[in-house]
Amino acid sequence: MKPVPGTPSPGTAPISWAHPTEMLDPRPHVRAASLVCTLGSALHDADSCFRFVQAVADAGPSGICLGLGEVHLEVPDGLVRACRDFTVPLVTVPFGVSFSQINEIVLESRLANLSGSSHGAAHARSLHVGHLLTLIADGLAEPGAVLLDLRSVARGDQAVVVSAWPPGVRERLERTLVPALIGEVGDVTLAVTRHDLPVREHAAQLSLACGVSAPVQVRSVGRAVNEARIAARIAWRRGLVVGAEELTTLDALLAQLPSRRLRPFIDHVIVPIQGTRGGSQLLSTLRQFIAADGSPQTTAKREYLHVNTVRYRLRQIHDITDKDPFTHEGLSDLRIALWALDHSPSRDSEAQPSD
Repeated sequence: MKPVPGTPSPGTAPISWAHPTEMLDPRPHVRAASLVCTLGSALHDADSCFRFVQAVADAGPSGICLGLGEVHLEVPDGLVRACRDFTVPLVTVPFGVSFSQINEIVLESRLANLSGSSHGAAHARSLHVGHLLTLIADGLAEPGAVLLDLRSVARGDQAVVVSAWPPGVRERLERTLVPALIGEVGDVTLAVTRHDLPVREHAAQLSLACGVSAPVQVRSVGRAVNEARIAARIAWRRGLVVGAEELTTLDALLAQLPSRRLRPFIDHVIVPIQGTRGGSQLLSTLRQFIAADGSPQTTAKREYLHVNTVRYRLRQIHDITDKDPFTHEGLSDLRIALWALDHSPSRDSEAQPSD
């Protein structure tokens, strides 16, 4: 890796992970002490370079690594200026150097620093396992890469289950979740076991929320890692164990989306209803209508209203939002809008019109 002149020096800040991305705003996926690696396919001009570096600076990684030769033959001036303005170190790698190779170097360095003690050796092994499982889940390594590590858990064609736990719980899991293969990777602790029952039992004993994949053959362990991580994000919000079977609902799908993706539903559906006289009553009737599976009669009973009043209020909602509660598409849009309102980071502020 070669530092780019005119940008801050990489210094000695530790790097725990190399994260490849071509997103203009990678904040939801990167973390501090990581190296953001990109080919720069989203960096078309000075403005896009500014937005990208600003997002990276907000997330707090150790720097940016630009791979040259595929999209950019040389470093864009806008990227240099933005890195200088936001004090973000910038390095380059030549064509032919893959980001997975960079990750290997980063991991080997961390393992070397940790392997001097028994505690460090255990930590180093868990980093190695976490690294392999993540590479497999990202399609950057074959499932066979983890076969040797899995010998203590499963053999041959035996199925395995992957669970995703909060970071920093490796030692607790190693003491209680046996046999298991434990891997650490930044914001999550991964565990591979034969069955999900011990996972659920130990989650209850340890008072920890976790996500659990469906049982899979070792060749599908990458899919299981992704399932467990998605389930874990939902589990941590709810404070309980979430299994793969719970990922096939609309609520689970919405829970995976960043709140900003759902903000338009609040701005353009909820806020206009709230700004109407009697808006709170309209929303209350809409909630009951959704809970009643679209039955005006059941809604009227639950709201202590005449059925004609329920129909009138639903027609008002249609007029205000152009979403017809009596159609599947319209009711789905309205349900998503209510979900976005109920799960917005700050309901008081999110439910107000944008400036």
